[in-house]
Amino acid sequence: IKAQEDYQKTFFHLLQHTIKSSTESLTPAPCDWGLYLGGSRARGDASPRSDLDITLLIAQEKYLKHAFFQALLKGLQSLIIALGDCWQWTENGFQATGIQ
Repeated sequence: IKAQEDYQKTFFHLLQHTIKSSTESLTPAPCDWGLYLGGSRARGDASPRSDLDITLLIAQEKYLKHAFFQALLKGLQSLIIALGDCWQWTENGFQATGIQ
């Protein structure tokens, strides 16, 4: 359980750093938004092989493809790749890369 707690703390630190560095380097968001973590990671019982359940809520749908949100998602993609997952962000959403 200690290893799981350490992993969870490290994951949250990486996620917070990714979001902070992505948003600081961009122009301000065009509207309100929120990033929500769900599943085992939100409950605190995730393992290194757990999937990543993230929801990005954007207050105004017209900004869905805005550069701010695309860059934020690219930053999250980099984190996911660094963690060894097999998904990538495309303009149509996250897609499987086939790498396991």
